[in-house]
Amino acid sequence: MRIKLDAAQAAIERARAHAVAIGVPMNIAVVDGGGHLVAFARMDGAILGSIEIALAKAKTSVLFDAPSEKLWEFCGPGGPVPATEHTNGGLIPYAGGLPLYDGDATLIGKRAAVTTDAPLPVFERLGLPDTDLSRDAYACAQRATPDFVLFHSVRSYVFARAHARHQGLRAGTDYDDELLFLSCVLHDIGLSEEGNGDQRFEVDGADTAAAFLRERGVEERRIAIAWDAIALHTSEGIAGRKGPEVRLAQEGIGTDILGVRRESLPAGLADEVHAVLPRMDLAYALSDAIVAQATAKPQKATPLTFPGAVLRHHLPYGAEPTWYDLIAMAGWGDRPVGAVARRRARTPEQVGAMFTEYLAAGDIEGLLSLYEPHAHFVPTPGTHLVGTEAIRKALRQLIDSGARLELEPREIRQVDDIALVSNTATLTGAGPEPVISTTTEILRRQPDGGWVHIVDDPFFT
Repeated sequence: MRIKLDAAQAAIERARAHAVAIGVPMNIAVVDGGGHLVAFARMDGAILGSIEIALAKAKTSVLFDAPSEKLWEFCGPGGPVPATEHTNGGLIPYAGGLPLYDGDATLIGKRAAVTTDAPLPVFERLGLPDTDLSRDAYACAQRATPDFVLFHSVRSYVFARAHARHQGLRAGTDYDDELLFLSCVLHDIGLSEEGNGDQRFEVDGADTAAAFLRERGVEERRIAIAWDAIALHTSEGIAGRKGPEVRLAQEGIGTDILGVRRESLPAGLADEVHAVLPRMDLAYALSDAIVAQATAKPQKATPLTFPGAVLRHHLPYGAEPTWYDLIAMAGWGDRPVGAVARRRARTPEQVGAMFTEYLAAGDIEGLLSLYEPHAHFVPTPGTHLVGTEAIRKALRQLIDSGARLELEPREIRQVDDIALVSNTATLTGAGPEPVISTTTEILRRQPDGGWVHIVDDPFFT
């Protein structure tokens, strides 16, 4: 049936009431099946320039029997029918136009649409999967997480969907679009109070999401896929080998937080999404949330996990062990292949004494044990060396010259695991005359308690 004037005016009144509720003056249009105007209202303060936009969105919606933004799937970058928006006297492929249905949820003769020029809810604006389960999941994330997490989660889905299209995958055929949305919108629920258990946040989040879906009767096969997508979303190289929903979720999440694959997004999509869901300094805010949880519950961020890697940057040097520290603490006595067991300098003062001892003995490996792998060393004024091999070569030349070194301590300043050391150095045998200098040395205590150089400059004054 055709829409009648009273029904069109009722639709306008509902739209006007919504506009009043959100405080945004709107231009509101209702058109018939041919895209011809049936009723129109311009609220006080509505932008004059958007009158034609409201009419075009309504016409777009009725001609394609869908919300106006759905046209973007066809005419947007990479779409199957480019330039469709230039047909039918001009169409608008953006959110705002909606088809009208009667009381039996039947499109009114497929001949009516209503549009406003005001922002619509996020589901309509971004074309999110509009199912009861999707809306429940969105409401759960909205209730449980701060806006920066919620917005990130929804953007991740939008980008994941864009990657799917770029790869030629079709929703409903090649992947479960609703399940992809559920996986994305709930993927950081482990950072909420509700999801804050004793496991790493990804696993806590996967368990929380699984319980949410199970309560709503979702079949176990789909729950298992969502669990994998959430638990593995920080696991590079693993998620990509699982099913399409797991892989796409990680790709969308990676795009939103680290910009991975952003070059494959349709032109303008990121700007459009950010206009609806602002970033709110996501990457740093999310990192802070991970650290806050891990600080309160260290078991959530063990050393070899992603949360552990993030937490390490917020702890004193050496407080969070590395892989090699864990090997040293394992108790099996394993040593690096070809390495000789060496004593360690237990105080900053001992470093200089051990250096002179190893130099006199011509022990190149002993000397190198007093430097971090990426330490800086200045063997002669103006010569700056970085790294084990460069330092090895310089120290070998010093040994071969027959040099001897005497050190007289001047000052030591120690703060936690860092020490600033200055000695009066007298080097003999390397040249015709002794070389006397004032050293500037920065030492760092290693996880095993030994002190080594990170900077060794005998000529810095």
